[in-house]
Amino acid sequence: MCTASQRYMGYWLLVVGGMGLVLGLVGVAAAGKTLYAANNGTDSFTCGDKSNPCRSISQAIINASSGAKIIVGPGRYSQDLNGNGNPGEPGEETGFTQFCGCVVNVNKALNIESRDGAATTVIDAVSANLIIVRISAGSASFGKQKKGFTLTSSNSPALQIDASASGVNASGNIAIKNGTSVFVVDGNSNVLSNNIVSAQSVFSGAYIVNGDSNLLKHNLANSGYGGFEVSGSNNTLVENVSSAQFNDGFHLSPPGTGNVLNKNVVAGSNNWGILIQSTGNTLTGNSILGSQSYGIWLFPGSNATITQNNIFGNEGFDGTNTTNCGLFNQSGTNINASNNFWGAATGPGASPADDFCSSGAGSSTTTTPVATKEFQVKTTTFLEEPVQIEPTSTSSSETPVTVPVRFLKQQDLKNGWLFRAAGEVSALRLEVTDLSGRTVYDSGFVKGESLSWTRVSGQNKPLSAGVYLYRLRAQDPNGAELTSELRKLIVRR
Repeated sequence: MCTASQRYMGYWLLVVGGMGLVLGLVGVAAAGKTLYAANNGTDSFTCGDKSNPCRSISQAIINASSGAKIIVGPGRYSQDLNGNGNPGEPGEETGFTQFCGCVVNVNKALNIESRDGAATTVIDAVSANLIIVRISAGSASFGKQKKGFTLTSSNSPALQIDASASGVNASGNIAIKNGTSVFVVDGNSNVLSNNIVSAQSVFSGAYIVNGDSNLLKHNLANSGYGGFEVSGSNNTLVENVSSAQFNDGFHLSPPGTGNVLNKNVVAGSNNWGILIQSTGNTLTGNSILGSQSYGIWLFPGSNATITQNNIFGNEGFDGTNTTNCGLFNQSGTNINASNNFWGAATGPGASPADDFCSSGAGSSTTTTPVATKEFQVKTTTFLEEPVQIEPTSTSSSETPVTVPVRFLKQQDLKNGWLFRAAGEVSALRLEVTDLSGRTVYDSGFVKGESLSWTRVSGQNKPLSAGVYLYRLRAQDPNGAELTSELRKLIVRR
């Protein structure tokens, strides 16, 4: 019998009679070392230095030891880069060869981040039934704010944290055009923050939380089937946004209990805003707005404390009639829904306020006292990444050109602020309004990537102390424009 040993994709193999047995995964980089992957790299058992990057993230993971950092350069990473149906060729991702059913297998406690952000760093599953990123190691991190990845074209989850993993942090990632549940958390005590899910296409939620004691903060679910589905216990969801969902924005389901929703926004759901089927939940400081059906629907056997929320603009459509029910209670118990704002200072009732409804034995709802004005719920600027300027018009014979632009945070000056945009920007414009929407200053387009403002109005008069909103407009060399989101300024005198 012939016996030999060799190394394949970072594993030592014992070859006995032509059959390879996996003996163990060996990292070649010391813990704490930084490795690099880049589109101009070459995979080998020794790649990973800045001057010798790996081509695939998978090879960098194989070469790294637990505790190392991996920095991934811009470009495209995939198990089938050339689309020839033969995955795992040199330079392609090889997570699927490691029995994980995934494109990238994070099976060590590594810190993996992109160099230039999610908008420019793409992991593409090429429509395969593979999890794009699977994390089975505790204390790993994948992406961070401004250093995440775009995850696309999978018919399996875009990112999955296994039940075996805790202490994982996944942040700053964009998942777009995936065909099933997108971010799946099966483990306990993990963190998802500053991620975006858009345009998932099948009957599943954007964020699925099956584990316990996880934190979801500053995430966005937009234009899919459902937003956040929680079946685990004692999870905290804070300052997330679910908008324009085909079904529900948030779904709290059994066997989970004791989940907390705080300062989230549900806007424009095609069905329900928040569907509650589990017990022991707390909803406080949220805005549930503009749902076609009920804003909040409590199923038989469920319960929740619902206070200090905005609940209005919900149609309450029950399949036949528009009921104007912002809250529909079928729980079979009394629900504390006091101190909420229902759309009018007088409390729940006829439009423009939302009403509440109860059905079933024992179902009752306490709504008094009521809040007489809207609670201020701050939404988060999710995408602090380079974004794309689209040309204002393109003839059929032209190829659209996009230019990456990043709007930077204003810098304080002695008597004002400096505003900047990074990228191929030929001109910048500042527009400032008061909280009523009245324009108090408009710089017009100023050549260059920066401009300053000295807290004076368009009539060259000093502004009164208070809170103002501003927006930047960037113009690229071709004349195309991109507008930032509204941001806040505080003028002090």
